[in-house]
Amino acid sequence: MTNDAIISFESSIKKALGIIDKLSGNTLFIVNENNQAIGSITDGDIRRGLLNGFELKDSVTKVMSKNFKFLAESDYSLKKIKELKVLNINFVPVLSANGIIVRLIDLNKIKSILPLEAVIMAGGRGSRLSPLTDNTPKPLLKIGGKTIIEY
Repeated sequence: MTNDAIISFESSIKKALGIIDKLSGNTLFIVNENNQAIGSITDGDIRRGLLNGFELKDSVTKVMSKNFKFLAESDYSLKKIKELKVLNINFVPVLSANGIIVRLIDLNKIKSILPLEAVIMAGGRGSRLSPLTDNTPKPLLKIGGKTIIEY
């Protein structure tokens, strides 16, 4: 996981602005002393904060959004990702059960996020593997004593 878009709650608005200027995205996630995500901040949040009288030396916690969107590590689905895209949220953290950022996902760069470790391509008739597939589907062919699908 890249820590480029994660900033401490003790950081100043000026520091956050400098980091946002160097990032490809415009969102930072703020963590507390236990590395738990407590908010997000964008260049828009900073602009509104400055217009409301906050100063560059003030803490990012003064202008951060506490109601940021995230995905739970234990429970995220394609439906939840689509909901974020509809809301035009492109950069989202995945949080552990105790609120620690496990990874950051840029939905503009990733076309598909599946909670899988592997995809087995098993379509088609298996004609190139004939006669092995005449009576057995490809996923059930044995290699080294185990079926392909078991691997």
